[in-house]
Amino acid sequence: MTRIAPSTSPTAQVRRKATSHARRRVPPAAPPRGTIRGRRVGVGDDRGASAAQLALVTPLFMLLLLLIVQVVLVERAHQVAASAARQATDAARARGAAPDAGQARAQLVLDQLGPAGLLHPTVTLDAGPDTVTVTVSGQAPSLIPGLHPTITARSAGVLERLRPTQDTP
Repeated sequence: MTRIAPSTSPTAQVRRKATSHARRRVPPAAPPRGTIRGRRVGVGDDRGASAAQLALVTPLFMLLLLLIVQVVLVERAHQVAASAARQATDAARARGAAPDAGQARAQLVLDQLGPAGLLHPTVTLDAGPDTVTVTVSGQAPSLIPGLHPTITARSAGVLERLRPTQDTP
């Protein structure tokens, strides 16, 4: 057997260099700083961000909703107290009204508007020589533990009386 000498042509040399390089194992480059397993950490990594935002915003939204409902309950209690005081004043200042007419009218209005509107209502009637003042107070229903808003409404009016004119004999 005869051996053929390897060719030294330039094409063969290039081929030999290319194949020898492909066989050699090159270690991978180290990942850049700020990465874990080739993935960037921090900047641009938004996975789970919406769940965290939802976890922070949901309680605040629920608290805001609870506060809105609480304000509505306080306003309703104030309207109930003001209506009872106004109607009690009208009943007490009428000509010939019984001394307890204002108090009875206030209690009737409070019963009609429902017990949930104003909790523990108290009606105070102060009749002077010319005026009547009715004060209705109580507590608004509360959704927030420890918060018990006190509601007070006042109404005053002049007693109705017939006064003779100066021309009367």
